[in-house]
Order: sequence, then C-alpha cells, then structure tokens
Amino acid sequence: MIPIAEALADIGAPVSSVPYRGTEDAFVTYQCIGQTGQIYAEGMEAETGVAYAVDIFTGGSYVPLMIKVKAALEAAGWIATLDAVQYSDDKRQSQASLTAIAAGALYG
Repeated sequence: MIPIAEALADIGAPVSSVPYRGTEDAFVTYQCIGQTGQIYAEGMEAETGVAYAVDIFTGGSYVPLMIKVKAALEAAGWIATLDAVQYSDDKRQSQASLTAIAAGALYG
C-alpha cells in the first residue's frame, strides 16, 4: 500500500495533510477518517482497512484535477469515490470531496 501523500506526489498540485497553509489556487488535502478491522483470524484482527478524506480545492473546474487524483490513488491501491462537490461564493472556490479506502493499510 502506497501512502496517500506519496501516491499524489506527481499530480501537478500541492498535496498536504490538513490544514493547507500554501497560497496556490488549486491544492489537495487529506486526513484519516477511520480504521476498521477487515479480516479476523483466531479472534484477532488480521487485516485493517483505513479510510481517508481527500479534498480537492480549485478556483476553476475541479474535474481535471479530480481525474488525476482518482487515477493516482487507484494506481497506488486505493479505492476513491466522489462524495460531494461544493462551491463557495465567498472564496470563489470549488471543493470536491472524495473518500479513499484501502484494506491492509495501517496508515495513509
């Protein structure tokens, strides 16, 4: 399992755990939202699943960056699904929220 930050290193936008402190218009943040046992053997957890929130922020269309993020995550062994898209008039910014899940991972 390739960690999230490493998987997204070459998408062409800054990637950071929350909070993002940079100044770029387009960026990606991530944070762990939970772990759960996936497989149990002899009363012990044998495999752990992990879920991460991955958020794409951009002043333009989120679609090109989302395509890169999803492709990079899936190539690294994550399953990424789009949960919601929001637009902030105040910030003039779109936010696409994805969930990335993987089994057999202890971290992302």
